[in-house]
Amino acid sequence: MKYEYVNVKNKTHLMTSSFEYREIIDEYAKNGYRFVCFVPTTIKEFGEIINANLRMYKNDRLTMYK
Repeated sequence: MKYEYVNVKNKTHLMTSSFEYREIIDEYAKNGYRFVCFVPTTIKEFGEIINANLRMYKNDRLTMYK
């Protein structure tokens, strides 16, 4: 079992999200990972998310015994 944490930053300071999360999730999926969750790490006033972590999971039997 292996987890990866990928930090992403909101590129605009608008209320709409501009995270490039889809490209990151697709790239990790090519390597056998799956998306688990989105965790905001920096939140400004009025709930604006500035930074977040994407948590990716890979169930690789070889990594379980390391």
